[in-house]
Amino acid sequence: MPDGIPGVRWDYFSEGMGGLRSMYANVRSLITLRDIQKIAGTPIFTSGPHSSSELNLEAKYRFGHYNPKFVKWLLKYAVPASTDKSFRRLTKPFYDSYFRDLARTYYAAYIELHAQPGLFKQEKQWLLDQLKNNTLPQNYYFRYEDILAGKEDTLRSPKIGKGGYRLVYKFDTNQAGTAAAFWLRRSIDGTDGDFFLLLRLLLETYDTHFIRLNAWKEPKFAVE
Repeated sequence: MPDGIPGVRWDYFSEGMGGLRSMYANVRSLITLRDIQKIAGTPIFTSGPHSSSELNLEAKYRFGHYNPKFVKWLLKYAVPASTDKSFRRLTKPFYDSYFRDLARTYYAAYIELHAQPGLFKQEKQWLLDQLKNNTLPQNYYFRYEDILAGKEDTLRSPKIGKGGYRLVYKFDTNQAGTAAAFWLRRSIDGTDGDFFLLLRLLLETYDTHFIRLNAWKEPKFAVE
C-alpha cells in the first residue's frame, strides 16, 4: 500500500483491480503532477481542489476540472506504443496485468451511459445538484456499481473457443462504479469526448481484438 495518499485507503492497483486513484498512488513516486505539467507545458486542471503539485482527494463537494488543452496533449503523447511496435511488445505484459481490466471497464461504462441517454441526463443533473448543495455522499459512486451488471454479453472478450469468440469477461463492480462517476464528471468539465478517444487509442494499441469486437457499440458521435 503506497503511504501518505489522502483518499486512497487500499492498494487495489497492485492486484490489477484498482481505479484511477490507486493508479495515481502507485505512479506518483515515479513522476509527479508538477513533472507532468512541466512536460505538457499547460496546466492539468482549470479549476477544482487540486494544486499544481498534488491531488486533493479529500474534497467532498468539488472535483478537478481538466484543462481541455492538457487532455489533447495526452491524446497526442500519452500512448507512444501506438506508433512504436517494439515499445508495444515490451509494455504489453504490463498493460495486461495492470491496465486491461480497468480500460475495458471504463470503455464499457462510457458506452452504457450513452446507451441510456435518459439515465445519463438524470445522473449528471443529480451530481450537479449534490455538488451545488454540498450534499454529495462520500461514496456516491456506489450508486453506479451495477451499471454493467448483466452486460457481459454486450462487450465480449476475445478468447477463442470452438465457436470462435466467446464471452469470458466479467466486470468488477467497484471499477464499474468509479468509471461511471468519472464519465459523469468529465461530461461536466467537457473533456469526456477527448478522454474517450484517448481510451480508445489505448485499447486499439494493446487490446486490438477487444476493440474490434465491440466498437460497433460505440455512440457514433464519440468517434466522429
